[in-house]
Amino acid sequence: MAVFQGDRDQSERIYLQLRKAARLARAMHPMLMIFDRLERGELVEAPQALSPLLGDVSDNARRLSEEVMTLGEALDGLLNANLARVSVRQNVIVQQVSTWTAIAAVAIIITGIYGMNFRHMPELGWVFGYPLAIAIRAITVVVLRW
Repeated sequence: MAVFQGDRDQSERIYLQLRKAARLARAMHPMLMIFDRLERGELVEAPQALSPLLGDVSDNARRLSEEVMTLGEALDGLLNANLARVSVRQNVIVQQVSTWTAIAAVAIIITGIYGMNFRHMPELGWVFGYPLAIAIRAITVVVLRW
């Protein structure tokens, strides 16, 4: 089913189908009452030979109405499942963004310390001081990502 395939949000398509099913159900409801009254002979005097046919039409209308209601319930469930899937996907994206933000924050803190221009930092006079600071940042980012 298209709802559970790919990354496209199908909410609008499902909702439009649900509206069509609801409109059809609203159109069917008054017809059920009319067919019931015709079957009982309340609206018009129908010949005896038509009575079984009116009963069949009434039964078919009831069955169709039930199927439309079932379709509406299925579409409602499908819409809820699709919305839950969209919510889960959004949660995953927010978690990923939060993870990368935390990782970037550690690298920014280390960079900020070295950007303060202290005079007495042991690694400033050392040849490997700057590469060591970059290596510490890279290792920290890799470890946090892992």
